[in-house]
Amino acid sequence: MQIVLAQIYPKLGDVAANYQLLSQEILAARNRGAGLIVFPELALTGYFLKDQIQDLSGAAAEELRRLQELSADIDIAVGSIEERNGRAYNSAFYLRQGQIWHTHRKVYLPTYGMFDEKRYFSAGSRFGVFDTAAGQTALLLCEDAWHFSSAYLAALSGAENLLILSSSPYREGIQAKWQAINQTLAGHFAMNVIYCNRVG
Repeated sequence: MQIVLAQIYPKLGDVAANYQLLSQEILAARNRGAGLIVFPELALTGYFLKDQIQDLSGAAAEELRRLQELSADIDIAVGSIEERNGRAYNSAFYLRQGQIWHTHRKVYLPTYGMFDEKRYFSAGSRFGVFDTAAGQTALLLCEDAWHFSSAYLAALSGAENLLILSSSPYREGIQAKWQAINQTLAGHFAMNVIYCNRVG
């Protein structure tokens, strides 16, 4: 399967503009014959939303429905906010055949340095595995991958592929650290690791 990593620069809080950017990338990937396109964490909304989350949840849900329609002939992995039962989640969605095939809610919410996700998001509670044309697959969101238990539980459930959606900022040495994490997970669990970070 040809996989496209769409390392985009989302506009913070501008869901409509981000949908246009994502849809252009999806169309280009489809025209290249790709079977899957992977976007970064919170690609549909931008990352540092803080208290904009509640205001954007309705628009994000609507644009996600539009993205579902684009997944009729190409699989899409994309990050967005998700409101469910009165709680907000930092979620990753796997869209396939016009529907939400799988949802992963970020389990490990960073609360150190510049990060304060636990203040704004509820934590997910599981790591699920789902079937794709490329085999059994699991989704992780950024900080999830820094905890060995995430990939371990996915591997125990039969994952052959690990998709990691990230919005990791540039800091000295961070590229080498991510490379080491990805290589360790791929080597230790004998999985394909597909990592997509944002840019900007």
